[in-house]
Amino acid sequence: MDELAKNILKTLIWFDLFEYPLTAMEVFNYYLSAFALNGQAEGYGGQASIFSELQNLIQKKVIEYKDNFYFLSGREEIVNTRKTREVESERKLKRAKRAAKFLGWLPFVRAVIVCNVLGYKNAKAEDDIDFLVITAPGRIWTARWFATGFFKILNLRPNRKTIKNKFCFSFYLAEDGLNLEKIKLADDPYLIWWFAGLIPLYDAGGVFERFMKENEWIKEYLPNLKKCVIPGSRPTSPGQSPGGRVTRDPEKKFLDSGSRAGMTIKNICQFVASLFPEKIYQKFQSLIMPKILKNQANKTPGVIINDQILKFHLVDRRAEFAKRYKKRIMNYEL
Repeated sequence: MDELAKNILKTLIWFDLFEYPLTAMEVFNYYLSAFALNGQAEGYGGQASIFSELQNLIQKKVIEYKDNFYFLSGREEIVNTRKTREVESERKLKRAKRAAKFLGWLPFVRAVIVCNVLGYKNAKAEDDIDFLVITAPGRIWTARWFATGFFKILNLRPNRKTIKNKFCFSFYLAEDGLNLEKIKLADDPYLIWWFAGLIPLYDAGGVFERFMKENEWIKEYLPNLKKCVIPGSRPTSPGQSPGGRVTRDPEKKFLDSGSRAGMTIKNICQFVASLFPEKIYQKFQSLIMPKILKNQANKTPGVIINDQILKFHLVDRRAEFAKRYKKRIMNYEL
């Protein structure tokens, strides 16, 4: 089996871990370069060659095809799984968009991005909604205070009773610390493909574009990512559609008519928030932070606490997924 076929299979194997078959275009967009495992930038696949190789793999009965999706042989059931989860994910995304509208008015919030399984529209009904929040430099703790605080007051944060449709704010980045290569594990396929499933819902002005530019190292692993059509919305300003036109549906019409008022509210909130220095917000949140987070801070890859990154993942499964992925690859003798 040549490198092109192997890398297509490695791509399909990864997404099979999440019961997620791929369309031909998705195979191209998420195509894994050989660099990801052996450090060699070879096995690059152009669109035509990848589409052709998919047919060859079907003929060899290594993979199968149904309803526009490609998947590993014997895994036909994940096609219906994906369809079911896409319907549920659309409901969650509507909820996420309303939340992002509100977050965009809060002080020092620069971008709100849906991530993890919902970013691929692969969320289960019982899942929560994960956000990556990008903040103004030097104000990451202030932005977190307002974002997490308001949603806590409104009972929209995950709790011991339920996480379904709640909002998880466990990942914050400041604009002066957007490069995530520094938190990449030695073997980290999860982080690599995490980038391909991001859905920006609020962008204060080119923030998402700068974020992706700061992380161009990812293209060593996903060479076609620059051509990827991210599912969902592109970064937009309030009251505009992804194409830049003012929208006319009721919710977005409200946003359009209230966009100036929204910016006024944001500016007022930022002025009031600025009356207290960043260190005050940091100190108070550190005092009420769970002891387990403090104990694991900057000692494990899941919990990172500094002035540029706030990452609160007590259970960081990246190493586990990497191990499972490598085992599957070995089973295919790739």
